[in-house]
Amino acid sequence: MGLQNNQGAKARKFVFPMSPLNTLLVEDNHFFRESFKKILNDRFPTMKIIEAENGKEALNRYREFAPDLVFIDINLPDRNGFEISKIIRLEKSRCVIFFLTSYDLPEYRQAAFKNGADFFFSKDCKPEEIFTALESIPGLWGTSYEPAPPT
Repeated sequence: MGLQNNQGAKARKFVFPMSPLNTLLVEDNHFFRESFKKILNDRFPTMKIIEAENGKEALNRYREFAPDLVFIDINLPDRNGFEISKIIRLEKSRCVIFFLTSYDLPEYRQAAFKNGADFFFSKDCKPEEIFTALESIPGLWGTSYEPAPPT
């Protein structure tokens, strides 16, 4: 399964800025991170992408830049993506959290959603799946969207 979203999220109001969208990309694999960044920037040229390659850097950049979108890998050198997502949600962030991982297993999807993820993607999904998900988020286009709280 390439994409799954957390449709059980409670409704809260949030409106994204129209441009640029601040995006945090948390991925330890440099090649994948650069490739994914290019894919996003080609489709969404106003997207500002901030990068982090480990959990400590991710949390520092999250706190410094307050991103609208966060893409997180599960397996990182110092912390896992579940911990990072949970910390972001506990800090009352209203960003949209996407898990982007090689671990496309039901237990990982459940853990991601339990820790505040809004979307879960396999790294081998087609870029169009990610684009469709991004374009379906009402807040990106000036209407309300509510991210999922951790459970």
